[in-house]
Amino acid sequence: MQRQHLLSHHKYLTIDVWMKGFVDQLLTLTHTQWLCRNLTKHHKTMGTKALALAVREEIQKEVEEQLHMGFSD
Repeated sequence: MQRQHLLSHHKYLTIDVWMKGFVDQLLTLTHTQWLCRNLTKHHKTMGTKALALAVREEIQKEVEEQLHMGFSD
């Protein structure tokens, strides 16, 4: 179907050239998604690990404050 479309609308673009461009676009897209996922998952200051660590530290501070207040408070 794509070959027929190219023959009728794009006289100078062959199916081989079109397919190479299509595959290149797919690889670029999936590689970009993979890079984004790795950045958000593993980045030390901006990733989800950093966010989880910040939340954990906040909870730990709150627990320590509660302990310092004692059981009567």
